Amino acid sequence: PDYDASDWNAAMEKSVIWGEEIPIGKFFERTDLPTLHGAEPVLNAGPLVHQNNRIPADVAKTFIEELM
Repeated sequence: PDYDASDWNAAMEKSVIWGEEIPIGKFFERTDLPTLHGAEPVLNAGPLVHQNNRIPADVAKTFIEELM
């Protein structure tokens, strides 16, 4: 990019440009924090939507009863 992607203010300025030039892509990036993948080991097995991690029916029923 033509600006510092770790600078929040510069990224916000870039994100509101509209007209002849319409920037696309990633405007801001933090490198001082772990990625979601690095922070959540469960993602090592792939996206959650592709994992077979089902909540047992009795547990789900208890959750719903607590919410009602």
